[in-house]
Amino acid sequence: MQSLRRALVRLPTASLALQQQQHASAAAAAAMPAMAARAAALPAASVSARRFASAAAAQQSAAGSASAAAAADADADVVDADEVDDSIELRDEDLILNWRDVKSHERGQRRPDSKRDPIDYAHSELHGSVHRVREPRPVIPAELTPEEQGSGPDFIPTLLRPVEWIRPTQPALPPPLPWHPSARRSGVLGTKLGMMQLWDHHGVRLPITVIKVDCQVVGQKQQLSPKGLLGLQVGQGKRKLKNVHKSFLVHCAKNGVWPPRRVVEFPCTPDGMLPVGWRFSVRHLVPGQFVDITGTSIGKGFQGGMKKWGFGGLNASHGVSVSHRSIGATGSRQDPGRVFKNKKMPGRMGGTRVTKQNNKLFKIDVKNNLLFIVGHVPGNKGGFVTVRDAVKKPWNPNTPPPFPTYQTQKGDELVEEIVCAPAESDPFAFGVA
Repeated sequence: MQSLRRALVRLPTASLALQQQQHASAAAAAAMPAMAARAAALPAASVSARRFASAAAAQQSAAGSASAAAAADADADVVDADEVDDSIELRDEDLILNWRDVKSHERGQRRPDSKRDPIDYAHSELHGSVHRVREPRPVIPAELTPEEQGSGPDFIPTLLRPVEWIRPTQPALPPPLPWHPSARRSGVLGTKLGMMQLWDHHGVRLPITVIKVDCQVVGQKQQLSPKGLLGLQVGQGKRKLKNVHKSFLVHCAKNGVWPPRRVVEFPCTPDGMLPVGWRFSVRHLVPGQFVDITGTSIGKGFQGGMKKWGFGGLNASHGVSVSHRSIGATGSRQDPGRVFKNKKMPGRMGGTRVTKQNNKLFKIDVKNNLLFIVGHVPGNKGGFVTVRDAVKKPWNPNTPPPFPTYQTQKGDELVEEIVCAPAESDPFAFGVA
C-alpha cells in the first residue's frame, strides 16, 4: 500500500519529464535543417564539423526513438525516464557546443594560432572552439626547372638562389680614355689588416698600414649632381641573404652581384664611370701617389679635456685640490652670461668618421691585392676604409693615373709587387757637398 502511494506521488514528476522530453525532441527536429546547413559551411576537414554532424545524427535518432517510446508506453517507469533525460542532456550539450562553433565561424572569430594540426583546423579539447592554424612556410627546393626559375634576374623567387644571377666573369671595359685635370675617378674600398714596418731604399724605417682591397662595382647612380658628377656604388664583402632587405636584394639581383656587407658611393665624372660587376685591382692606384683615407676611428668612451683636446690642466701647487686635470673656466661674466656653443669640454671621444689626408702609397702587392700606406689609418683592425686620390695633392699632368681604371695588359701575371721610386736625396748624407 505504501509502495502504491509512493508511485502515485511520483507519477506527476514522470509525466512532467516525459513532456520536457517531447518538447526538446520537437525543438531539435525543427532545428535540424538549419543546423545541418550551417554545419556544411564549416571546412570539410574540420574536427568540429565531423563532431557536429555526428551529434546532429544522434540527436535526430534520439528524437525519433523518444517519440516512438512516448506514443507506445505513456506509463513508463520513472527511472527509465530519468535515464533518457540524462542522455538527451549530454547530447544537447554537445549540440550547443558545436552550435557555438558554427556561430564563431560565421563571425570570423579566430583563437590564437595552434600548431597541433598543420593542414587545416584543429579542435581544442579544453574549450571546444575552432582554432586557426598557422600555415607552414613554403619550402623552396634547391633545384628548379627552367620553367620555374623564370627568364632572368627579375624573377623574384630566384633571389634566394644567387648562383643563377651572379655574374661569373669580369665585364669588359671600353678602351682607355685620356685623363684631364678636371676628371674624377672612383676610389676603392678596403679592409684594414694592421700595421707593420718597412725600410725604404735609403734605410729609413717607415710605419706602414696594410689594407686589403677586395671590392667591386655593385651599382650606378645616373643622376647628375649640381657639380655634374655621377655616383659609382662600390661594395665589399658578402652579407647573408636573410639579413638583406628585399629592395636591396632586388637591386643586387638586377645588377648580377652578391649583396655586399658595405657599400660606398664615389662621385665620378661621366667619363670615369665603370660597368657594374667590375672588380678593382690594387693597380688602380699607383705607388708613390698620395691618397685620402676615410674610416671610423676607434671609440675611446667618455674622456676628459686633457686627453680629448690636449688641455694642459691646472697647476700642481697649493690651492688646487683634486682638480689638477680640470679644464678650468668655461664661460665669461654676466655678459654674455652663457657658455658658447662648440666649447671644448669633456665628452665622448672617437667612434666618428675621420678622413686622413695626404697619405703616401709606399708599395702595392699585386698578387694578394694589398696596399701599404705610410702612417696610421683611422679604425680598428678589420674595419672598412675608403681610399681615393688626394684632393690637396693633385696628379702631375706629365704622369697621369690610369683612367678610368687600370686594364690588364700582357705580362701582368709576372708582376707580384711594385714599390714607389726612391727619394732623390739621401736623408743620411749629412754635410756631403
